[in-house]
Amino acid sequence: MYKRQAYKYLVQYTKGSVLFANIDKTWLEGFQTLLLNSLSPSSASLYFSKVKCALRESIKDRILISNPADQIDPIKSKQKEREFLTVDELKKIIDTPCRNDQVKKAFLFSCFTGLRYGDIVALKWSQIKEINFNGNGKSYAVQLTQSKTGKALHIPLNNTALKLIEDRPEIDRLVFQLNMKHRSMQRILQSLLDSAEISKKITFHCARHTYAVLLLANGANLMTVKELLGHRDIKSTQIYAKVVDESKVSAVSNLPTI
Repeated sequence: MYKRQAYKYLVQYTKGSVLFANIDKTWLEGFQTLLLNSLSPSSASLYFSKVKCALRESIKDRILISNPADQIDPIKSKQKEREFLTVDELKKIIDTPCRNDQVKKAFLFSCFTGLRYGDIVALKWSQIKEINFNGNGKSYAVQLTQSKTGKALHIPLNNTALKLIEDRPEIDRLVFQLNMKHRSMQRILQSLLDSAEISKKITFHCARHTYAVLLLANGANLMTVKELLGHRDIKSTQIYAKVVDESKVSAVSNLPTI
């Protein structure tokens, strides 16, 4: 979808055709201006990245020697606020009935593991391994390769996460039976949030944000959170540290005046 939209603006800018030899710093800055005059900064940045990707491919194919996009500054998009749930809000969700228990359990499992929607939907029992850590008895961990990044993950499961899944079946199958589209699942989740009287704009992906904030708020260091989330770049993890710091400032500010 994004490629098609980027292509539409590219055709508008080029009137249908352009030679690689004519694509230089000035040409790309002009295309940036068109995008920024037509779209939000975040959408403009996304569409422009598709053109940059095409230019990188042209270097691989030896059409270009260097990428002219490397000579210009990227489009800066405003950082989106990352919504997350507090412990009290998670307790409300746990205590609130849901018309589809599998959706509720899958969402909460994501809140306590940080797994993305795609990995939750595809999660099989064979990916939940029994481990023996330092001889302290049995424990369990999710071991899988992230569908989005291809990075291997090893996520220990705490007691709350374990209570959300049923007893291991005799044959391997999906952990959560979610035979529906993502949109239908989000509608069920929204109904659950409404019943729990949570007014925040929460999507399934916010469960991942919740996991990161809970880890940092309870003393985990950035590198540990980075590995548990499967981030490639520590900068992605540092965003959550800022959220926790802001929460600390707010908590201190709300202390009573004596």
